[in-house]
Amino acid sequence: MNTDELDAMQEHSLTNYFFVIGFLLYVGFFYPGFMSYDSAVQILQARQGVYSDWHPPAMAYLWGMVEDYTVPGPAGMLVLQSALIWGGAFLTYRAYFRQQGGIVAAIFLCLMLFYPPIFGIAGVIWKDILMWGLLFLAFGITGHIGPPGQQKAMQAVILTALVIMLLFAAILVRLNAAIATIPLAALLLSRVYSGINLHRLFISLIVGGVLAILGLGSAVMLNDTLSDRKDHAWVALSLFDVAGVIVKLESREAQQSLYDRIPEIMRYAETVDAIPQSYSSRSWHTLFEYEPIVLRYPPRPTHKGSVGKNSFSPLNSTELEQLKQLWLSLIHDYPLQLLMHHLDVFSHVLGLTPHSLI
Repeated sequence: MNTDELDAMQEHSLTNYFFVIGFLLYVGFFYPGFMSYDSAVQILQARQGVYSDWHPPAMAYLWGMVEDYTVPGPAGMLVLQSALIWGGAFLTYRAYFRQQGGIVAAIFLCLMLFYPPIFGIAGVIWKDILMWGLLFLAFGITGHIGPPGQQKAMQAVILTALVIMLLFAAILVRLNAAIATIPLAALLLSRVYSGINLHRLFISLIVGGVLAILGLGSAVMLNDTLSDRKDHAWVALSLFDVAGVIVKLESREAQQSLYDRIPEIMRYAETVDAIPQSYSSRSWHTLFEYEPIVLRYPPRPTHKGSVGKNSFSPLNSTELEQLKQLWLSLIHDYPLQLLMHHLDVFSHVLGLTPHSLI
């Protein structure tokens, strides 16, 4: 073994330690893991074995299994999330940066995971963080899939199947992940078919979109099967959009007309006048919980598995259909106002508006 080969082996061994140390630092800093209100709801559902559809129940179901085989509380999920994130980082380095950047690339990638906006939330037990870890690991594994003739067929099949399972798992725990799976599926196809051009890129994106739709549909059906109670979380988004359109309308008559179409059981205020003061592009919660309150959760009896107050389960089929029609009508009746509302929300999420972090 010559000097160059020995140096390469030592560098490879050193970079491996970077990622192991990073994983241990994550677990050490965050142990046993932080929990928000959403986290508490999910762990209680996991322990009761009764799931609602407010959050995709797949994560609560997974959390229950993790608790069964590790320790009670968030620690097991923290280790799982951190392992997915750092496993994804390690495989990403090995696949995409090892030959080009060497040890410098490894250090940079590790430091990125300690960048405050990333590091600051990485220890919270959220479906968002679990989704990130699953997608990151899928991205890293994809980089190790070679074209036919350069890799054993069985190895490529196993890695491809593993990537598909990770992408589907990401959609299961966070339905929004379906959008992120499209470019990852396109990357997977480009690895399998050795290189890519514009035509193949277009085809790969189309196929990726189809796979994402199929994955999303399957995830919705599976989560629906796991759900014991339908909380109809979409109602919150529909009312958020209605309020956002109302504040963009100039005519008070049009504002009141739109407000009156909300089911009476949910209208706390008699008139629309308080919505401009209650509405915020930050969150739909302000409409229900901040003074002046304009909307209310429908009253519901306490029952097994009832965790938290954010539920629209008492709404009957007529009221739900009324809200669906109202929501859809915004698209063709007030498209400009709806677009402006969504742009405000997007700007707030990106921190481009005053008080975005409050």
